[in-house]
Amino acid sequence: MNRQDVNAAIPRISIKGKQYATVDSRVAAFWELFPDGRIATEELYDDGERCVFKACAYDGDRLIATGHASEVKSSSHINKTSYLENCETSAVGRALGFLGIGSNGSIASADEVQNAIEGQDAAEGARSGRAGRKPAKAKTAPQTAPDGSIERIKKLKQECIDAGVTLEGVTSWYEARFGGTPLNKLTEVERQECIAHYSDVRDGARTLL
Repeated sequence: MNRQDVNAAIPRISIKGKQYATVDSRVAAFWELFPDGRIATEELYDDGERCVFKACAYDGDRLIATGHASEVKSSSHINKTSYLENCETSAVGRALGFLGIGSNGSIASADEVQNAIEGQDAAEGARSGRAGRKPAKAKTAPQTAPDGSIERIKKLKQECIDAGVTLEGVTSWYEARFGGTPLNKLTEVERQECIAHYSDVRDGARTLL
């Protein structure tokens, strides 16, 4: 089967009016397209609260796509017990999305979007629970992204578009991950995550040119 036929057969889940493929359906489609392929994952970071995973997809011995994902243990109810598993799954989904498997205008999988929404809902619930209380004064302000990093992120996003990624495909991950947070309000860790993500998107798109 070719990629178009495989993608047409992938079931999708509607989330807030948009259609997303699940990671397991992307994996099944990958084996249809690359019967001699393999998927490898690597835990890059884990401090007990936040982790980062990298996933690589191969056709034989040839690396054809990579994907990164980050999860925070306290960000949602599911992540309290399964943040490592969710992170690894998201990384695999992103790597296969860069191959054009189940992407449908968005690299994010249904699993990743649902995790992001749950995290946002949990954050909103926590903020609502604190309503009326005087916020505690922070001991230290979060480190924000310097102008050079902001320009780097903007340049990478443009390079993604130049490589053929749709504008929605470029922006959907940021919206799911950070909502309406401006670039200059991101922390050091978050901006590095953006740089790694958009580098992967650009490189993955270029392999398909």
